[in-house]
Formats: sequence, structure tokens, C-alpha cells
Amino acid sequence: MTDERRPILEMRGIVKRFGGVTALRGVDFVLYDAELVAIIGDNGAGKSTLIKIISGVYTPDEGEIYLWDQPVKLRSPEDARRYGIETVHQTLALADNMDVVSNLFLGRELTRGWFGPLFHIINRSAMEKRTREVLAELEVEIPSLRAPVKSLSGGQRQGIALGRAIAFGQKILILDEPTAALGLRETRKVVDLIMRLKAQKMPIIMISHSLPLVFEVADRIVILRNGQVVGERDPAQTAQEELLALMVGIREAKVS
Repeated sequence: MTDERRPILEMRGIVKRFGGVTALRGVDFVLYDAELVAIIGDNGAGKSTLIKIISGVYTPDEGEIYLWDQPVKLRSPEDARRYGIETVHQTLALADNMDVVSNLFLGRELTRGWFGPLFHIINRSAMEKRTREVLAELEVEIPSLRAPVKSLSGGQRQGIALGRAIAFGQKILILDEPTAALGLRETRKVVDLIMRLKAQKMPIIMISHSLPLVFEVADRIVILRNGQVVGERDPAQTAQEELLALMVGIREAKVS
């Protein structure tokens, strides 16, 4: 599969080892602007390791990473966020006992003045205003911004996690199993959220075990097996059976 567009993220020859185990073996990966790429593979294929490298959790043992054609080193999640890479993890990483606003700005609270080097005031009104704007943009309905997130539905919680990811001028969004453990109704709400982000031309990398979700939202599918890319497919021209065969190694695939 070829594409003449300029890549915004390119990974070349990525290798990651954990002791005697090689999790990634010379992986090449590209994300173009305004596309959603789904990464699929069986358990242990290397999907989570790959996105943890992109999000700065792991550093590769070999290989190069480029953002907008410039070589970069992503040594921490803070590095990744500085480049505009935000990740919504499967666990969502929400503080259950805190309210919606506090979760959206967790660790990045807005302040309205300093009173000495160790004391500042949280600008709650500005945070609430921005929270309403973000949730309205995503069409996420929350009964009260002061409600603890533990009282909200799975779809609402996912909406808050997505809102937190897009609230800070992000340039690349990573979704790790965005519909895991959700019922049909809540899954539909999350799919609608993803489609709204696509409509805004947000570059997205998504891991999912749900092939129906992958076929519905992905522009391109990258298949990993045993730490290697074994295929790349256009969902509009691919059958589910072919993807399953590639994932489990029934037949080899040529990356086109």
C-alpha cells in the first residue's frame, strides 16, 4: 500500500527487547495526517509495546522515530505530550472519587496567579468553562460536572478520557482498546465519539480486538504477529477472514 501524503509519524526498524524476549523485531510503521490506523494482532503480537514506545513509556533498543520528518527521542510520556501525542489507555486512568472537571485537568490544572513559589490558586471557573466546551464538542452528555466519575456510565467515562486527551492541543491521539468491557449501547456511543474525531481530521492510532469496530472506523489496518508487521490492508478491500489468517499465521502476507 502506497501513499504520497507526508507522514506525520514514521518509525523505522524498531526493536524492543525485555531480557531474552524480543517484543518487536524491526517494525516499520507510518501514520499519515487525518487518518485512523488500526493496529491488530493476537495477544503477544507487540501491539501494546509499539504504542508504549510512541507514547514514551518505553524507549526502543534499536530503530528511529520521526515526527514531521524530524528525528525525535521519546524518553518519557512527558516527552510524547510535548510533541502533542496523547494516549487514552484501556484503564482510562481516571480518579474515581474526583469530579469531571478535576479529571479532565488532572496534573494540568489552570491557575490564576502565584502567591509565592509554592502556592497558587486553581482557576476552577476557567476549567469548568473549558470542560463544557470539550464535552460539547464531543457531544458527551454529563448530568453534572461536579459528579464523581465513579457514578458515570462506561461511555461517559470514555468520553471524559477522550476529552482529556484532546483538550491540550494534541496532534496525535492513541486509543488502546477504546470499547473494551463496554456493552452494546455504550460501545455505540464510543464509536460515535471516534467518528466525530475522524470528522475533525484527528490523526489516530487505535488498538482493538474488535474487528467489527476496526472495519467501521479504520482507514488502514496494520497487522502484527510475533513482534513483526505481517500485513497492511485497506478495510474496504479486505475480508475479516483474511485478517484472522494473518493474525494467527495461517498464511504469510506481503506488505503492499
